[in-house]
Amino acid sequence: MKRFALFLLGLATIANAATWVFDRDILEQRLPLGVTIEELTSVLENEGVEVCFKEQEDLVLWRGTRAFISLAASPFAPYHLWIGVEGRKTLDECTTNELAELYEAIWKGRKAVAETTGATGFMIFTTEEMRNGKGTSSVGFEIIPSGFNENSGVMDAVEKNLLNEYVFYNQFPFRSVSHNPETVLAIRALLSTLEPEVVPEKPQGMWTQKFLHHAESIHQNLEWIHDILAQSGALIKGEMPSLSEETGKVHEILIDLDKCAFCNPKVIQKQVVYEKNGIYVLMSHKPISPYGNFLILPKRHQCSWDLTRDEAVESLKAVSALKKMFNETTGLNNWICYVQNGPTVGQTVPHTTLHFFILPDRLKLNMTALQHINNQRPVLSYEEMRANCEKVKQLLQPTCEE
Repeated sequence: MKRFALFLLGLATIANAATWVFDRDILEQRLPLGVTIEELTSVLENEGVEVCFKEQEDLVLWRGTRAFISLAASPFAPYHLWIGVEGRKTLDECTTNELAELYEAIWKGRKAVAETTGATGFMIFTTEEMRNGKGTSSVGFEIIPSGFNENSGVMDAVEKNLLNEYVFYNQFPFRSVSHNPETVLAIRALLSTLEPEVVPEKPQGMWTQKFLHHAESIHQNLEWIHDILAQSGALIKGEMPSLSEETGKVHEILIDLDKCAFCNPKVIQKQVVYEKNGIYVLMSHKPISPYGNFLILPKRHQCSWDLTRDEAVESLKAVSALKKMFNETTGLNNWICYVQNGPTVGQTVPHTTLHFFILPDRLKLNMTALQHINNQRPVLSYEEMRANCEKVKQLLQPTCEE
């Protein structure tokens, strides 16, 4: 009888067993001080979790002189790329040629994924914080594609919320992401032949931004606000309102490409804080961050992030200058820099823009998301804009000229 009981116990253990698969390299980087892989494995196995490690694979797709393109170590989405510069940990350390090669690699990676998968949108971003998508400690950019062929250019608003959580705060939802091996081979082959080019664009026609799960997205942001306030202890009672019945509908916004705000001299005059070698640095009139939002863009009209060598290098140098300005004046270094390339990742102005700002509190970000959806974001007056711009000019100019 005792043997039979042990046999049944063994069967129950097998039935309840779970398997966790780890990336050993990433696990070694992320474990806190005092925790070893062996100790973690022992604790998990004692609770019936089988610990496995995935086979290491060559994620690198292309190498230049210093820049390289690889698949992200922990991808948020299929064909999520990591673009790095070997031997450099910050943009400040990069030479002009290395900055140019970094941008070239970003351009090649975006184009190769677009041509092989049909992706129409790309979130391109960088920060000096440790990221799930970073496979190395090198400085670089992540590229997350969106709007694949089957999506017909429609942005999933709920997925965009999750993307924002990852980009801004490295909040990484557990997900199983796989890459088609044949597509990866095609990307690898295309990267060896692509050469950056700039095709001048002119404003024309209408641009439709389409959202799926629009109502669910609003509800999700409100739920996050509710949770943040409840966890702070400030919210002591309160239920979530019911979800709108308009779920499943496609929400559309029409954008007039003939009326590009960043080709309007009045907008430039009002918001500019710096200009050099074909680029402007503007301050946003609808800032998310309490320290202001900065927009780095080419002077000429260009919808996609297709820049000349000079524009690309000057844009990346402007990022370094802004970073240094904030570090010296506020001591803050928790910045984010990103491009929304295409309507399926949230681009609403048909003039490519590199955004830079000090990250706000998550409550502020979620509130801004709802204000943005309802077209109710607070707008700075002309007087406030000019006062802010003049103050930043005095701080930024010396840093940019170094």
